[in-house]
Amino acid sequence: MKFIQRFQFFIDLPSDHHIGGFTGKVSQGALLTYLKQKNPNLWERLHDSNHERPYSMFPLTKTSNGATLGVATTDEELSQTILRIIVEDDYGTIKLVNRACPVYQVQFSKINPVPPELPKTGYGFAIRFQTPAVFPDPYRKRQANPFPNIEKLWHNAAKTFEQLTGQQLDDELPQRIEKQVAITNFQLKSVQVSLTKTAKVPAAIGYVKFVVENNEGLEHLGQLIQVMENWGIGGKRAMGFGKVKIKHFK
Repeated sequence: MKFIQRFQFFIDLPSDHHIGGFTGKVSQGALLTYLKQKNPNLWERLHDSNHERPYSMFPLTKTSNGATLGVATTDEELSQTILRIIVEDDYGTIKLVNRACPVYQVQFSKINPVPPELPKTGYGFAIRFQTPAVFPDPYRKRQANPFPNIEKLWHNAAKTFEQLTGQQLDDELPQRIEKQVAITNFQLKSVQVSLTKTAKVPAAIGYVKFVVENNEGLEHLGQLIQVMENWGIGGKRAMGFGKVKIKHFK
């Protein structure tokens, strides 16, 4: 069983340094260029477009004393490369646009996909998009649906979980979740996110609230929620899309 390994980079970013719009593509390029200095062969493999990306980006976020960006992975070579950076204490700099910014700390955490406690009937949770989410539309070749297809949300989460952990889930689990976990509130809207000066992608932002009406057979629901929060949902996650925050409530 694979574990999700999460790395958070803390960057000394001057307060006057501005990166407008969605920072996912900038963050992805900055981190991959940074890793190229440490492991050129890894950099080439991560750029290979013929396979499922073995990482998920958490884009640049401003903080009171700089900024952070993160990456989650189940890829052993990628995680070992970053762990060596931590052990050697040679963080170097990450280049953001035209400015080299010192990395002063790297945090590491390991997410164990062991099933949490079975959610009780009446348990509620909200999924809030921290970055725009892209949902591929199977009926429109190479295009994306600007709104999340809620009926496919749990199928997407189950597929991602199986890819990450190598564990096979019950094929009927997504259908049970759809029937037994009700949507109680939502606020979603479509946005056009600029990837380059000419390329844009339709995406969704907002939140969805759920409540468990019947918990029978939902032993893995907590795992899927955990994967959503630590890896993301939808497409283009390696570019920072689909990052969510989960809020639990009674």
